[in-house]
Amino acid sequence: MAQAPSGEEHVAEREHFYGGQAVIEGVMMRAPDRWAVAVRRASGRVSLLICEQSALARRHRWARWPLLRGNVGLYEALVLGWSSLQASAQMALADVSGQPADKPSGKFVAVVSGVLAAVVGVGLFILLPTWSADWFGGRSLGPVAANAIEGLVRLGVLVAYIAVVGLLPDIRRVFQYHGAEHAAINCFEAGQPVTPDNVMRFSTLHPRCGTSFLLTVIVVKLVVNCFLGWPDLWLRFLLRLAVLPLVAALAYEAIYFAGRHRDSFVARLLALPGMALERLTTRRFTRDQAEVAIYALSAVAEGVALPSDLPPPDPWPSTGMCQSAAGACAAELAPSETSSGGQDNLPPNES
Repeated sequence: MAQAPSGEEHVAEREHFYGGQAVIEGVMMRAPDRWAVAVRRASGRVSLLICEQSALARRHRWARWPLLRGNVGLYEALVLGWSSLQASAQMALADVSGQPADKPSGKFVAVVSGVLAAVVGVGLFILLPTWSADWFGGRSLGPVAANAIEGLVRLGVLVAYIAVVGLLPDIRRVFQYHGAEHAAINCFEAGQPVTPDNVMRFSTLHPRCGTSFLLTVIVVKLVVNCFLGWPDLWLRFLLRLAVLPLVAALAYEAIYFAGRHRDSFVARLLALPGMALERLTTRRFTRDQAEVAIYALSAVAEGVALPSDLPPPDPWPSTGMCQSAAGACAAELAPSETSSGGQDNLPPNES
């Protein structure tokens, strides 16, 4: 697999950080002033949703401050990620049943699913590891050893969870689109024409991936937790929740450094564990999937044109997706914000 070369070919990367995530049968890409979702429909055509939305970091200086920018970026990524998943689910639902995309029942199911996912996530990745450390005799070993056990259990749960869900055929396809998303961005950041043939040559791994962020969170959380001692289980659980914003902020800064200095030895060293974990969340992709990633990237990235051999996409109505995401992020795009900005304008995270 080709690697992004260094030198002047990184001009595209210095001008912007683009990111995104895999969705149901498609890819979401985001830029400082817009985001787009491209989905391969059952007919073989590609539907494209484009939403204008200015990142908070473009409008507020405080949103670019170190430590604060991590939580701002994480919040925006969660909102846009959820909105893009809903958009792709709407398209999939339209293919299967023709049910109206914005039915209230669908929104209710989405909210319930989100709450259940949050509860399961807290249980699996916070409560279970800290309880397991007690079970392994962590209290008698001292705070540092107990927190180390907790961190190892948390890492084991994460790896096992990804490995198990990756066995599901539908999730494997999501992981393929995840790989296509990374390869398209790698191709763009290498200064190469973003065509299906070129994208197919590039790696499915990227240092700004959200998978790397998760692993960094585990490491940072272990260090921070060592300063909290080893109190009783429920107090310990509440403290774990309370320090999450700090942990996320510190982890973000580490990923930010790796993204800004991806060619440096230190950054490459820091990125290695996360990129190793990415091998579980990405798969080699097909040419059709590479095309979908190109549709999404060309809709948001300056200087990326849709290749002439690809047919124009079918526009997909927002059905409230753009408005709901903009409302959650409080990011109404103003005319003065349409100029391109530097790489600080977009948090350097992608999934």
